[in-house]
Amino acid sequence: VTTESMQTQLDSAMGEVKSIQQQFQAATENHEQCRVQTANLQSELESKLADKEAMMGTCDAAASDVDGVRRELARVKADMSSIVSTQQTEINRLKAQIKTRPAS
Repeated sequence: VTTESMQTQLDSAMGEVKSIQQQFQAATENHEQCRVQTANLQSELESKLADKEAMMGTCDAAASDVDGVRRELARVKADMSSIVSTQQTEINRLKAQIKTRPAS
């Protein structure tokens, strides 16, 4: 084994070490990019979830408003039915009164 062959083996080994270091550096950078992308996606998902929850709250409030309007309409309908019934009774009373009046 000569000094030259040992130097060649050392140079080859150093080249492999340098290649491994570069691969490790690339993998580290890749990992960091993935970590940042994952954090961004998580933040985006959390924002969308918050938006969805806000929308659900708005929908619940709208449904409650619709229920209130339905109740109010039912109350108004009942009032109108009562008024119509009262008016019909009055009309019938007046018709009867007209029929029983002596002709002049």
